[in-house]
Amino acid sequence: MARRVLEKRLALYAGEDVLWARTSGGYRHVVRLSSGQEKACQAVYEGLLRDFGPFLVRGADEELVPALLGRLREEKLTLVTAESCTGGLVAKLLTDVPGSSDVVWGAFVTYSNDAKTRLLGVSADTLRRFGAVSRETVLAMAAGALAASGARAAVAVSGVAGPGGGSAEKPVGSVWTGARLSSGEHVERFFRFPPPRERVRELSAWAALFLLEGLVLRGDEALDIVLPLDYI
Repeated sequence: MARRVLEKRLALYAGEDVLWARTSGGYRHVVRLSSGQEKACQAVYEGLLRDFGPFLVRGADEELVPALLGRLREEKLTLVTAESCTGGLVAKLLTDVPGSSDVVWGAFVTYSNDAKTRLLGVSADTLRRFGAVSRETVLAMAAGALAASGARAAVAVSGVAGPGGGSAEKPVGSVWTGARLSSGEHVERFFRFPPPRERVRELSAWAALFLLEGLVLRGDEALDIVLPLDYI
């Protein structure tokens, strides 16, 4: 979320009873609360959770990837990634966790349109009509990854990481992510992240994982962000 929005909410909920400090921690903003009253800190947390939801606000030091892998295990879902602009970063974040091999089937890094067609079965017509950075393409990438791997869950990313390659319609930072289950449920979302290239790629990878978590846990209830935002 935009820093100024977060800070306005913190100021509103903290009042004079709670001190807060915000630092950037990788893909998220870390907010530390301090007060002589535990209930006052809890009220701030509950206010942020109510405003922004569980996919943007996490208590304590809960890490997304280990929790997501655990939920996939519970649902007996194997996972495959289909990545373009992130170049395998989503798979790296997942496999950085020891023991992830029982959940992660593997990854397709389909950087070119030709690779998307040959490896994932994305039709040339889809790419011509909608472009590589589109809802239709990430939906096809996820479906193709499921078909090629036999996995039961897939997450796909395609975007313009920069510094070049943008257009008036799809400027640098434009990213589509998608998640799909073998049962047919799927969700796709558009994001616009701020440059530079490294930041776009990093936020795109995390956004894809948040989107997948939302699909696994609550169906189509997931992030819907169209501005250059960061996560807590």
